[in-house]
Amino acid sequence: MEVILEIVSGPAAGAAIRLLGGDLVRVGRTEPADYAVGGDVHMSRLHFAVECGAAGARVRDLGSSNGTYVNGMAVSEAALQDGDQIAAGGSLFRVRVAGGPPEPAALRPAETPPAAVADSLLALLRGEFQPLYALVDAARARRAYALLLQAQEERQSLYEGPKGDRLALWAPHLVRLAPDSPLLEALVREGWGKSWGVFLTCPLGFQELRHHLRYFVKVRLPDGRTAFFRFYDPRVLRIYLPTCDGREAAAFFGPIARYLVEDDRPEALLEFTPQPAGVKRRRRELGPPGPGAAVKQPAGEARPDSG
Repeated sequence: MEVILEIVSGPAAGAAIRLLGGDLVRVGRTEPADYAVGGDVHMSRLHFAVECGAAGARVRDLGSSNGTYVNGMAVSEAALQDGDQIAAGGSLFRVRVAGGPPEPAALRPAETPPAAVADSLLALLRGEFQPLYALVDAARARRAYALLLQAQEERQSLYEGPKGDRLALWAPHLVRLAPDSPLLEALVREGWGKSWGVFLTCPLGFQELRHHLRYFVKVRLPDGRTAFFRFYDPRVLRIYLPTCDGREAAAFFGPIARYLVEDDRPEALLEFTPQPAGVKRRRRELGPPGPGAAVKQPAGEARPDSG
């Protein structure tokens, strides 16, 4: 058996870790890790371990400060399958098992979304979805952070104080987006489908919304440890929201009317809204036959998801 951990984002993006049967590798920021991801300030010295055994591959958190996530869910230990994604600190790893099926083309982020998709999405965001904000993950792409620095829109990191300022390059940033915002167009045309962040609508002012969102930057795990919660990652949010009951949805959304999240296919938009029984999910196709064309929902899909 052979397992390859492809590093798809973070300071070591493009590198890979190869394990053969019986191998175990400990991944962290510095020694004594077997594989050190230097420059990832969110990663613990010893963050997680992957073992390649006769029964398959497994990942184990090594007491990290910010937690280890498999496909968006925090884990202490979990089995790994071909195509799984491990998030640790500011880095993302893709699991490849020798002989596993190739990644479907629809799941590979495109260079840019097709013009018809971008035009359709922009029409929705500029018209139907106002007042509009975005949560942009600066750690996801240097280009995303560069766009934030160049923008004239009101924006601020969700991290606080001098330490937050030092971590701006790896932080989630809240930004207010007017309908004619050049940043809005850049985020859609360059970042849609690449997990740069999520959009949301909220009637509150900027600082009130930021105060609400900061409450969820860190969460307490079942074992009592605290960890960063990457709710601004669309891959995490579209898994988390359908698990919320009515009480959890009310607390998480608070003043937020809706979250707008890219699907695993960039040709579709997922709209999540809070409901008394949980969270309602609406899926919209983007592009032809017309801007914002809504997909007819299968029976039962419009009901709040319950887990």
